[in-house]
Amino acid sequence: MSKTDTAVGGCYNDTFIIHNDVSYEQVWCFRARQVFWYNQKNKAFESRVLAYAPVIDIKDKEGNFAGTRALFWLKADTNPSKFFKNKRFNYIFQTKMKDNAPRFEDFKVIKGSFDFKKFFGAEIGNPSHPFLSRDNYSPADMQAFRVECFGTDTIVTFHPETYEEQISIEHRNCIEQIEKIRFVQNWYYDEHRNRLYARLTGIAPLAAIRDAEGELRYYKPLFYQMYR
Repeated sequence: MSKTDTAVGGCYNDTFIIHNDVSYEQVWCFRARQVFWYNQKNKAFESRVLAYAPVIDIKDKEGNFAGTRALFWLKADTNPSKFFKNKRFNYIFQTKMKDNAPRFEDFKVIKGSFDFKKFFGAEIGNPSHPFLSRDNYSPADMQAFRVECFGTDTIVTFHPETYEEQISIEHRNCIEQIEKIRFVQNWYYDEHRNRLYARLTGIAPLAAIRDAEGELRYYKPLFYQMYR
């Protein structure tokens, strides 16, 4: 692969064309542009990949890391209309969004509106699809999960001067902690047609875990809800 840059310099603002060879080994990930929507009939999120691009690192003149860039964008084909059959694909892998999981306000809304917290609250009360534990991906114990999510904590503290015991009750509500959504996708490569397809297979709400001062420590999935 070859990357072409245009540079302007010199006393007469001369234009220089610089050709930089790019090795396939420099490509360390792919960036995808996707559309996500909620299918009310199936009560499930769905997605379509619009395009994807190989990504390389950018370095400054001293050779230090200065960011990343997409080399080019490839338009993605629509998924095959027939049911996916694993035997027709040469390579299948699964991805789970981590740091790139979107916050609700990150979505560029094209049509309608969607209340994510209300949705997850309703699903916890009456799931439309199986829930899996965030720890071992086994079927979740919904009764235990609801206690964890909406239970109460008894907090015992002592006055620093009188050492008098003080008891307070705090009510948990994990819905209020949800700030992101993680999409789980299967990717299928058809070597014969040289095409890459994606299929959304599940979601997970990500709760923000904060310290006593309110500083964000990390995000954790509350559960996984799988569609297939």
